[in-house]
Amino acid sequence: MELDLAPTPYPGCMVCSGYQQALADLIRADPSRAADARVLWTRHLANEHA
Repeated sequence: MELDLAPTPYPGCMVCSGYQQALADLIRADPSRAADARVLWTRHLANEHA
């Protein structure tokens, strides 16, 4: 299943890694939440690494 989450520009960041995994799990559990997961991921990148 393609998760359609942009890769982190910070591959060594453990927060990004964990958060991306949690969102991937959310999408697998409920594919209808994929759009929500993409928004949350984008916000995370903007907030965590701003």
